Amino acid sequence: MEFFDLLVIYFYSYVPAILLALFFWWMDRFERESFILVCAAFFWGAFGAGLLSYFWNSFFHIALDVYQKGNASTNDVIVSVIVAPFVEELTKGIVILLLLWLNKIDNVTDGILMGVVIGLGFAAAENVHYAQNVIYPNSGELAMWHNLWFREIHTTLLHASASAVWGAMIGYSRLLNYTERFFSWMIGFVLAMVTHGFWNFLASYVGRIRAPFNLVQILMRLELMLIFGSLITLYLVSLRRQSRVIIKELLEEHEAGLVPFEHIGFFASLVRHPKRYQLPAGISVTEYAHLGVRLAFRKNQDRFHSSAILRAEIERLRAQLKDVLMPPKSETQEDENEQP
Repeated sequence: MEFFDLLVIYFYSYVPAILLALFFWWMDRFERESFILVCAAFFWGAFGAGLLSYFWNSFFHIALDVYQKGNASTNDVIVSVIVAPFVEELTKGIVILLLLWLNKIDNVTDGILMGVVIGLGFAAAENVHYAQNVIYPNSGELAMWHNLWFREIHTTLLHASASAVWGAMIGYSRLLNYTERFFSWMIGFVLAMVTHGFWNFLASYVGRIRAPFNLVQILMRLELMLIFGSLITLYLVSLRRQSRVIIKELLEEHEAGLVPFEHIGFFASLVRHPKRYQLPAGISVTEYAHLGVRLAFRKNQDRFHSSAILRAEIERLRAQLKDVLMPPKSETQEDENEQP
């Protein structure tokens, strides 16, 4: 394989995945996760989950070949439909559970975002692997480019969507008690695995059909449209729910005299224009938005799982908001006020 071909493979596999991950990260406007955390999640999907999945998929494939000699095609289907979905979704999603434990996942939006980013990283690395090490040595350059195009459009979205399904349920579990959380995780994992397994099952047979009307191919695209469309819809609904939580919680702060009423729309909007919401001149817009949104979300979390740590953070955020709105007077201003 020439260097130029290799360069195009990496570019075509990684750049669209990175751009889509950045788009989802940009859309999370209310309490955006740190860029470093998003990069780490993408890196884990591409290398951590990718390498672990490759090892365990290969291990089970060899074990099946030893146990069931002469049934290579059957073993391929078993690994593709059962083993790979289980191993890949587990290695991708386990990090989202870790982030939940580290209090980096606060809601459904965060879960979807992390699932999408990890899935995109995994898909990019897998696309490079198949193009470079599987399709090109066995079928040649033309087949490699055709397969890479198909995987970039379809399989990339499948990996992102399947991981986001489990991520959404992990994020939702933040509002549940400890027993309910476990069932939420299990439901999310099963849904992700079934979605992934059904796609792989159809992909195992789509190439064997030579008829002009390929029903399997149509079913694959319908599944992809359904799951990715549902993912986008759920992400937007989750963002809208966050906006309503912000309005509800900060209305209480307005009634307590902390936040001006006209500022509530500023916190709850995805596009924030300081002049439109009559913010004071000289205010730190970024800091003000961060403190107000964080206060609203921490108050909402405290309603479901009250704790002394959350209540202390809520009081600290209130004090910081007050300081931003009414900064301490300088010594010059105090001297001027003391003059008759």
